[in-house]
Amino acid sequence: MLHEFDGDVGTLSLCIARGCRRVATGVPSDGFHSYETIERVNASHPMLAFIDSADPERRAGQLRVLDRVTGSTFDIDERVQTFLPVELGSARGMVYSVPDGPRRGLWYAPR
Repeated sequence: MLHEFDGDVGTLSLCIARGCRRVATGVPSDGFHSYETIERVNASHPMLAFIDSADPERRAGQLRVLDRVTGSTFDIDERVQTFLPVELGSARGMVYSVPDGPRRGLWYAPR
């Protein structure tokens, strides 16, 4: 759930039957996506990918993934502006953009 939205960014919380937990701040309105499953070490876990601490002017921040079962968070890349889930045959992951700096371009992260 995105709340405390100021028109540019807001606070992302994960809400389940036991209540809500704040996951990130500075999240753009289009800066999160929930994956039903992700295959990791022969187990499927629901995941939440999001852009954290985005600069409101550039709308770019840290791309992270939260494992909703273990609560672990993994950093993917920084200065990310947009990302999309992709599935090409058996390859699944995210394509994301870094608009400037030394890593400027489009990148792929497997999931």
